[in-house]
Amino acid sequence: MQRIGEYLLRNPLNAAWIALVLASINLVLPICGWVVGVIIAIVTLRKGWRASLPIVVLACVPGIVQLFFPVHNVLFIVNVIAAMMTVWLLACLLHRTVSWSVTIQTLAIAFAIVIVIIHVVYPDITSWWATHMQDYLAKAEKQMQLPVAEQQVLAQRVSQWAKLFTGLQLASLLMTGYFWLILARWWQAVMFNPGKLKPELHNIRINRLLAIMIVAALLLASITKAAVCFDVLPVLIIPTVVAGLSLFHCFAATRKSPTMWVTLFYAFFVMAMITGVIGVMFLMLLMIFAMLDSFMNLRLRFKTQAPTGSK
Repeated sequence: MQRIGEYLLRNPLNAAWIALVLASINLVLPICGWVVGVIIAIVTLRKGWRASLPIVVLACVPGIVQLFFPVHNVLFIVNVIAAMMTVWLLACLLHRTVSWSVTIQTLAIAFAIVIVIIHVVYPDITSWWATHMQDYLAKAEKQMQLPVAEQQVLAQRVSQWAKLFTGLQLASLLMTGYFWLILARWWQAVMFNPGKLKPELHNIRINRLLAIMIVAALLLASITKAAVCFDVLPVLIIPTVVAGLSLFHCFAATRKSPTMWVTLFYAFFVMAMITGVIGVMFLMLLMIFAMLDSFMNLRLRFKTQAPTGSK
């Protein structure tokens, strides 16, 4: 990892041609896109946005070229390009602000504003999503030969979830961007400042403004039933859940057996997400604690109440 990182950072052109090759392979082997995203992020974190901009442009070229071919998956290509841009913007923010809290919240709020603009410019976006998803389901149902009863249930769920699809698309970009950025920051820490990443990730907090925005969106969604209020929730929830995970890791670090706490937590987390309903409740609990932390600074309480001998 050290030698590869040194080669990429020695000259941005080194990273650019590797990103171009991997982005081309990504069209047939999607896992390569993850490597491209991490390369974009680490160059941006170390060299700044000017050095990484050519890498982003070249990484997007294969997808843009593919759009001119008769056979292509438009949604996949657009998502790949958007993911590259998202991680680049996140890395630019982190490089400039040196704050994970500011970074993850700024782009989330920006995405929420984009969603509001989309609903203003195209008020019928929910119906558009419902129509396209119904068409997709119709094709899938023919291939899978589902019973009529199951087809009706799926159609009803699509209609219910259509008001969230724009937000879910952008939320998935945020999650991907956060993951790539953490990998890149870990790589950078291994190369230049070992041991510095853990304290950074233990102190990710959301601002009170974001907490108020989430509560306001929930209240407006329940009162007005406006689609835009539902649609902004996914992108606002993602950084809140990240802050909740950070809060737990900060808590675990103050206990006598932090590894045991983290292992049990993620074992329960995975099982809860598999069950569905319990997973949603678990995420809500993380959100609640993250929002409480923005007002009460629970991290300070953990540290002052840490048992003797804890790390």
